[in-house]
Amino acid sequence: MIDNYLIDTDIIIYWLNGSFPLINDKIDSIEDNCIFISSITVAELYFGAHNSSKIEDNLILVNELVSEINIVNFTVESGKQFGIIKADIRHRGRSLNDSDIFIAATAISNNLILVTNNEKHFQRIENLNLQNWVKFV
Repeated sequence: MIDNYLIDTDIIIYWLNGSFPLINDKIDSIEDNCIFISSITVAELYFGAHNSSKIEDNLILVNELVSEINIVNFTVESGKQFGIIKADIRHRGRSLNDSDIFIAATAISNNLILVTNNEKHFQRIENLNLQNWVKFV
């Protein structure tokens, strides 16, 4: 069975700015058709570019990335997962920002492994398969 990965926004940013160069090696070792980002990550990246001091440079990076990487859209099935996750977290007296829940719901509904350095938040979500490539580099 081939693993498919949903790369969280933080890992994409590390990859783009070269913070952890070996993330490039990990991504290069995986077939292109097995690496995805969510449409929520696309929105976060565009916000980050427009909110930065180097808007034009960062927009070039984001535009190039979104033209070359597989993007998974938020679907009705993702919405169902979002509702389950958010209700479960709230019933346990906890909270998590909606962007993280949208991304987790996308990973679960598409049977993708979520790659993130933000394990603390995402570990609150049941049935979410996580990997942290920063720990391996």
